[in-house]
Amino acid sequence: MTNFLSQLNPVQRATLIWLMLVAATIVAALISLFLKSGLVLLLASVAILIFKGQMIVDHFMELRYVAKHWHRLMSAYCVVIGFFVILAYLMSMR
Repeated sequence: MTNFLSQLNPVQRATLIWLMLVAATIVAALISLFLKSGLVLLLASVAILIFKGQMIVDHFMELRYVAKHWHRLMSAYCVVIGFFVILAYLMSMR
């Protein structure tokens, strides 16, 4: 995917990434229609959340070109937010 994206001009690349984010949002909405509740819905939602967060970090914040520690920090942030979503779900079940 990166090789394909590198061949596009910046406007085309941003548009394609934006469309991928919109598609991920639509997929999340469709999943929520078919899976009313439960662990599968939660895990799918968190996976989409992490995917979208990583796409934003890499492509819109342009952190894939900076020092690795900044990229890792923001990538970890996406995972930590996903963890807190799971934790909130599990706490609500008590």
